[in-house]
Amino acid sequence: MAGPFFMFDTHIDRALNGINISYIFTVVLIRRVLTVVKIRSVSIENKKNQDFLSFNNIELLNVKKNRKNDLYHYFMTIGWIRFSLITALFYFVACLFFAVLLYPEWQEITSLKNPSIGSLFFFSVETMSTVGFGFMAPTQAVAHTVVSIELFVGVLINAVVTGLVFARFTRATSMIKMSDNIVLYKENGKQFLGIQIHNERSNRMLSLNVEATLLKIVKTSNHAVTPTTTKINVNHEFIPTLKYYRNIWHEIDETSPLYGITEEDRQRDIFAIFVYISGMDDITMQTVFSYKIYQMKDVKVDHIFDDIMTLRDDGKIIFDVSKAGKVKLASSS
Repeated sequence: MAGPFFMFDTHIDRALNGINISYIFTVVLIRRVLTVVKIRSVSIENKKNQDFLSFNNIELLNVKKNRKNDLYHYFMTIGWIRFSLITALFYFVACLFFAVLLYPEWQEITSLKNPSIGSLFFFSVETMSTVGFGFMAPTQAVAHTVVSIELFVGVLINAVVTGLVFARFTRATSMIKMSDNIVLYKENGKQFLGIQIHNERSNRMLSLNVEATLLKIVKTSNHAVTPTTTKINVNHEFIPTLKYYRNIWHEIDETSPLYGITEEDRQRDIFAIFVYISGMDDITMQTVFSYKIYQMKDVKVDHIFDDIMTLRDDGKIIFDVSKAGKVKLASSS
């Protein structure tokens, strides 16, 4: 049987072991905290030491706008009025060109008693559109050759224009509207940066992915600069469905790339925030996207978004689209 002194020694050993474990745990914890504080301090100091340049002080040189190498993109992005005018003008010029080619050989076209550029122009229109009313027709080799080439050109023009019109009509367009401003506000002692998005269509958007990026231009040497990007974490990086609206916000803490930005930095406009949203339209089942670049001048300090969805006294929920993206002073909330 163990004596009392043995039991006393056992209790002492256990106590000492507990003290040693607590001491080791405390030392490790203090070292970990000091390491994190040092890393954050170095990160903040690096931010201060970096020389950021303004986005408004960029001059473009030797930029060539070569439309002929990207005609498809050009015709897909211009407005409908300009598209219609350009295609109509091209069709008119093509018909006029073949009318001029046929004019020296007007005798080879039947029923053409009073030859003129006008009458041959309408003959070209009928030929290129493959209408052919049977009143005028080529009879000799030269006229047959010109008309054959014109028919081939007409088929190409009809195919290209039809394809462009179809592509423009079937192109999926996003109706995800982003707020014109970013709000910067404090809540429960924390600082937040937020935007608002809402769906301008009556259907739902599915599987939305939200990405926010901080854009900067950093001076790397005496005369060299480089654009840099840093991810901004947001509260809703994935939204399963969007029927009405959603507020997207980012908490500005020590780990945020926006931490330490002052009012002077915002005035210099040395940062920009790029927001990209992609999702699926539940009607067309096509992927659509929307993006917006916010300058520092778009940031509204001490503002929040107005209440776009409210509850009426009779229990009905009101979604007022006219308030979408509208901001108000945070103190007035």
